Amino acid sequence: DDVNDNAPEFISGLKYTVLEQSKAGTEVGKVNASDRDKENTLHVKIRYTLKTRLDLFAIDPATGVITTVTNTLDREVSS
Repeated sequence: DDVNDNAPEFISGLKYTVLEQSKAGTEVGKVNASDRDKENTLHVKIRYTLKTRLDLFAIDPATGVITTVTNTLDREVSS
């Protein structure tokens, strides 16, 4: 069995832009990561999560697609 000795690395950029007052469910972007551990082992399975701003955004744990969860995005109120 493979040893989990490689951390996942993001392949794509991590900065996205979204318009204020976008509808809830608007796609903001998609993160993409890979892991250099042995293929077809549990060590290469990647699950995406957000650590902050859960009141504003959601991420699909399998696909990495980020969406809005509210239609009240306002940069002057929260940045």
